[in-house]
Amino acid sequence: MAKSALRSVRAITTANAATANGGYRNMRPREAALELLRADGRHLVSRRIKAIVRTLTNQGGGEDALSEVKKQLVRRFAATVVLTERLEADLASGTAIDIGEHTLLTSTLIRLANVLGKERVAKVINPPPDLQQYLRHHRRPAIIEVEAD
Repeated sequence: MAKSALRSVRAITTANAATANGGYRNMRPREAALELLRADGRHLVSRRIKAIVRTLTNQGGGEDALSEVKKQLVRRFAATVVLTERLEADLASGTAIDIGEHTLLTSTLIRLANVLGKERVAKVINPPPDLQQYLRHHRRPAIIEVEAD
């Protein structure tokens, strides 16, 4: 993990530790990052990662359409996005960032995006019926006119 990204995780976890009985305070940065991924969803970082995973999974055709490898890569992509966004937030607030770290994270995102694919995949909800089956099902009865005598 990049140094600045680790500092970001440290800052996030330190802020969380102040409100959660110091749960993360004694963790190393890598352990803290893993703990954030296991978080129960109330933390902003956890919610952001889960939202990105949900979006990418839907764009990939749904959970059933993704192999386990792609599911894992989607999670890595989402975590890398959050780390990159954190660096960019630091930059926007006037904090100096290490451009090498930002470049490394961006390069990782590009490589992951190339593996995952950048095209959206349509999710098949119901397979379309064939024409003969459709016509049999939707055939209207013939109207027979009977002449009155």
